[in-house]
Amino acid sequence: MKKRWTEDEDDYLKYFVFSGDSAIKDAAELLEKTPAAVSARLTELRKIDQSVQYLYRRWTEKEDNYLRENYLKYNAKILAKNLGRTVESVKS
Repeated sequence: MKKRWTEDEDDYLKYFVFSGDSAIKDAAELLEKTPAAVSARLTELRKIDQSVQYLYRRWTEKEDNYLRENYLKYNAKILAKNLGRTVESVKS
């Protein structure tokens, strides 16, 4: 049986993505839910409340260096694929 999301859990998720300092798996462990359930709930919350942010993975120093070394060699699409990022995030 599925356990319903509580208002406190929803509030935690909203703050969690606002603070942006952890990964989905961290929230899932704290809430005793699966990462997929947390991700799905965030998607539902965004449909209800447009102020719920997306969780962005911070760029590592290694990724930054890779971009600096390769931005003239490859286009944004290839760089994004190699880094597991979106094209838009590579461009920005």
